[in-house]
Amino acid sequence: MGTIQRVRTGWVLGALGACVLLGGAAHAQQIASERPGSILMFPKVVFDGARDTVIQITNTSNMPNYLRCFYLDGALGPDGRPLWTVRDFELTLTRQQPTHWRASQGRKIDIMSPFGSEEAGLDPGLVPSVPVGFTGALICAEVTPDFLLPLGRNAVKGEATIEGPAVNESKYSALAVPAGAMASTDNSIDLNGTEYAQCATASRLNFIPDGATDPVIEALGNAGTCSVPLGAPCNDSGNCPGGSCTVGQTSVVTNLTVLPCNLDFQNGIPTHLALNFEVRDEFETFFSGSTTIDCWASFPIGVLPALRSNLLLGGAIATQYATARISSSDGPFVAVAESFHTDSIGNTGSAAVNLHMEGTGPNARILLSDNF
Repeated sequence: MGTIQRVRTGWVLGALGACVLLGGAAHAQQIASERPGSILMFPKVVFDGARDTVIQITNTSNMPNYLRCFYLDGALGPDGRPLWTVRDFELTLTRQQPTHWRASQGRKIDIMSPFGSEEAGLDPGLVPSVPVGFTGALICAEVTPDFLLPLGRNAVKGEATIEGPAVNESKYSALAVPAGAMASTDNSIDLNGTEYAQCATASRLNFIPDGATDPVIEALGNAGTCSVPLGAPCNDSGNCPGGSCTVGQTSVVTNLTVLPCNLDFQNGIPTHLALNFEVRDEFETFFSGSTTIDCWASFPIGVLPALRSNLLLGGAIATQYATARISSSDGPFVAVAESFHTDSIGNTGSAAVNLHMEGTGPNARILLSDNF
């Protein structure tokens, strides 16, 4: 089971007697990446020594807001099973306050931080750093001022920027779960369409199959290498005085990150999901595949033949583009895709996207820990 480590802010805050929704709509809206909500889900947070993640969270309301946040480490133990290691902390945001931190550094409380420095501005509380090698998720929920009970204000939004070597970086928006008619008086958050919005029935990924070439780089960038001068980048033989250009040397790899909507931080029980992929290429040819995850997972889609180009051994897809509908009978989830585009001489650029969500799925529950 995981270890819950609380990181206290040192602030003394009064308790709120009742858990009510300000402005109380009868039903929650759908989960979105472009609107504020009451729960923020960052499916992909990375600090592996080469890449780091900058977290940005903003309180969009004109009232103070209080958050409980949970880092979920998706690492596997020696037995191959998820460790489900969780570290939680508290944030206090004044009205309209944005804040940010790097996953590798966290954020300390220091009112003397100089203007223009990484930690300038109002400190929201003590944010722990994650250890090198961390790959996992971050979940933050609006709570009462005593940090005990969920409180739906629908006032927070967030972004994550994954920074890599040189200028290589990816950015995506946190998935914001809005609250509806609040009835909870305990530490459970029900994503049932009434108390909070439901997660989607399925997610859709539009992608270039792993192993295929990048059409933009092939047309405009370093698509190949010269025979003379040997190894020089080129797009056609006109770039190779006295030699020829071999194109088709670009590549695309897409990484899919999945976070279940059912999360038990109280008991430290990992969530199991069987993921089903229904894939269609540009000719409407149908392929299918499946895999299972526990707790959290991030993997290249090319591990599944149904999402791999037939340019690679065992690959199924013969076209440049394809689409996949991803679902699970074990419960809903949210996901982010990050693609890596490499030219013929090894330059790599990346981009992250929130998957398109379809419909509203079965109920889910997030159970906050009550360890103090």
